[in-house]
Amino acid sequence: MKYNFLFIVLLVHFCGGGCNKQPAMHVENVSNNTCDSIIFIPAVTHELINFIRYVDNEMINSKRKQEVIFLLRFYEINNVNYLKFVSDYYYDENNIKGYFFLNSRLIIYNRTEDSIGNNFLVNKSKLLIFNDTIDGYKKSNFDEEYSLFQRTFKIINTDSLELMSSGKF
Repeated sequence: MKYNFLFIVLLVHFCGGGCNKQPAMHVENVSNNTCDSIIFIPAVTHELINFIRYVDNEMINSKRKQEVIFLLRFYEINNVNYLKFVSDYYYDENNIKGYFFLNSRLIIYNRTEDSIGNNFLVNKSKLLIFNDTIDGYKKSNFDEEYSLFQRTFKIINTDSLELMSSGKF
């Protein structure tokens, strides 16, 4: 009887009942155990990682997959706060507030309304400061036509985001 109970407890643990921590966003080459390496709160981190996976899956056969950069922006419309993720091949040097790398992927934190964005930043000092160029990445090219992937979330509170739109635009 004692062994049956232990077996059931272990089965439940290993089949999904175990630790369910959301991954924290860390700057590349920083230990996952270093609390100072966390940049955004878990709700934003979770959705950013999901967005990167979504874009990677959509572009699975694309030769340009590794050129993709990810943009993150907070904004307000009619007293409602939003968070938007966009994939792109280029960055707009006039709109960069800071940037970092997540699993070798460039993430750009676009100029945003600080009153919103500051509620979601855990450690602003981990954002790299933009100084004219980002080595290995291209500045805006408005002569080329291409499609972007994006996701927009309505911000319910710092722990909850509601997906408003997602897809290729």
